[in-house]
Amino acid sequence: MKKIVKFICLLLIAALIAILVLKNGATADTASGENASLSYEGKMEPRATQTVTVTFPSPVTSYNATITTSGGISASPSSVQYGFNGETGTQESFDVSVSAGDSNATGEITISGTLKFADAGEGIGEDSFSVSAEIAVKEPEPVLENIKISINDSQITVNGTTSVSVTPSDVSVEYSSSNSSVASVDGNGTVTGVSAGTATITATSQDRGSASVDVEVIADTPPDVPPTESGAPQLSPSSLSLTVGGDPAQITSDIEISDWTSSDSSVASVTSGDDGKSAVVIPLKAGNCEITATAKDGGKTATAQVIVSDSTPDEPEKKTPVLTPGKTSLSAGGDQTTIKSDIPVTWTSSNKNAVVISENSSDTEAIVISDKAGSSEIKATAKDGGLTAAVTISVKENEQAAPVIGPSSNIKLEVGKSVSVYADQSVTWTSSNDSVATVNGSGLVVAKGVGDARITATNKSGKSSSITVTVSQAQSSGGDENNGDDDEPTETTSEFAISPRKSQTLNIGDSLQIKVTKGAATSWKSSRPAVATVDGNGNVKAIKAGTTVITAVSADGAVAQIKITVRTENGEEPDSDSEANEDVPSTGEASTELLVVLGAITFVIAAFIFRKKTK
Repeated sequence: MKKIVKFICLLLIAALIAILVLKNGATADTASGENASLSYEGKMEPRATQTVTVTFPSPVTSYNATITTSGGISASPSSVQYGFNGETGTQESFDVSVSAGDSNATGEITISGTLKFADAGEGIGEDSFSVSAEIAVKEPEPVLENIKISINDSQITVNGTTSVSVTPSDVSVEYSSSNSSVASVDGNGTVTGVSAGTATITATSQDRGSASVDVEVIADTPPDVPPTESGAPQLSPSSLSLTVGGDPAQITSDIEISDWTSSDSSVASVTSGDDGKSAVVIPLKAGNCEITATAKDGGKTATAQVIVSDSTPDEPEKKTPVLTPGKTSLSAGGDQTTIKSDIPVTWTSSNKNAVVISENSSDTEAIVISDKAGSSEIKATAKDGGLTAAVTISVKENEQAAPVIGPSSNIKLEVGKSVSVYADQSVTWTSSNDSVATVNGSGLVVAKGVGDARITATNKSGKSSSITVTVSQAQSSGGDENNGDDDEPTETTSEFAISPRKSQTLNIGDSLQIKVTKGAATSWKSSRPAVATVDGNGNVKAIKAGTTVITAVSADGAVAQIKITVRTENGEEPDSDSEANEDVPSTGEASTELLVVLGAITFVIAAFIFRKKTK
């Protein structure tokens, strides 16, 4: 009988050890499986952005995810979380913005983390997830410069020829003339003079723009006027060069003329003067004709050559572009600005490694995007004359600011107590003295021994911020109303206190007002907002069955806490073995498998001792 009693005692000791392990922070182990999916585009344009969406099979109540990339892509933000800063309810998905570089590469994005979700009426399920995908960055399209045109001889005679050519020579172009009645051009770039005047020859490419050059056509030099026969009139001048729309000209004869005629009155008309020896020639259109004078005495004739040219248009005034930049200093990695021009221009960048010009730019507005540190001259060349202006854009390395951490003031804790700290960006947490206070990767600070320790948050740029944790000996509960309630969080200092202090039990939908009885609270937080939320005035709202810890922090870092239990819809207490222990801040976690192993080891030890004592 004594042996049986001893064996039962050993079993009770083993059970007590397992309960103590569970009480010190054990949680249900996470299950593996595909708990999220990722929506994304397979390929991206260089320097473009897209949104990838992580979707959960069923709504989750909270999640904490880290985003990593490799290759030619980057992502923002680098981490996301939900349900840790007072958010309540459920969420099915979240978005991440992915940016591509400017080179042809294949990158990978991986999003992983932990999540909690409603488990079919059985409370809160907890699991992990990890999704990844390859995203290829397309080869950037080459920047093609406009073609250029040149002419062998810009002045030819009527029926004379010259040729035009373009560079690059392998570009396919179509040639055209602005006035084919003056000069024509064939598909090989051969220009033929048709009549006196000026025409513009243009070469056009489908993807390289167009270029133009002017050609002037002049009339053939009139032949020498043969000597007139005796009795034939002598005309002066013997040839005329006129301009369409220009002033008329006069021809005179040494003898009286009975009749003046034009061989082409559409080119130039002629009118006899009052004196019988002169005539007025009026130019009408570009071309050539002859003016014939018939002598009044004898009927002999003489001719004068007339060349009519088109009027030369006024040369347009060439202008230098006036540029207005938005800003001239950018941060590396996708920062952008806009440069405006008062006239149409062609934009170029002298250093595409530092600054590139977006394909969405227009001929009066350039959208420039930064890439790597350096500088680039953005040049604007006027399309109506080739005059240029430039703006220098500098690109500096993108540097993170120091993280902002909370609470904003120093913290006071008693030995054995804990509190969570947080930052506004992804950081690494360290403690200056682990014997006084430790901190884990999630920012949970646990008081270990009396003294001061600096808790520091450091970001990827090496910038850091710190707060001081002052740890004192735990105060005896004495005979106050909390004595005997081992699970009850209590105030850390006598200068800061809240009411009620004992744990409270609420029904779903109930509210509770927590009051500060000593000092003043600067912040409030619920360890499990999915169970109960708390606002900045200490108002608690019960959301779902489970347990949570409401933490109030004073201006000097003192912490006061109260445990809240929310009953199930049936009015029953939640399972203390599964959920209650998740809410109280702890120094570590133990999986279900670990508890089983510890229990088995304890049982083996107990059996060994029992067997030894029975011998």
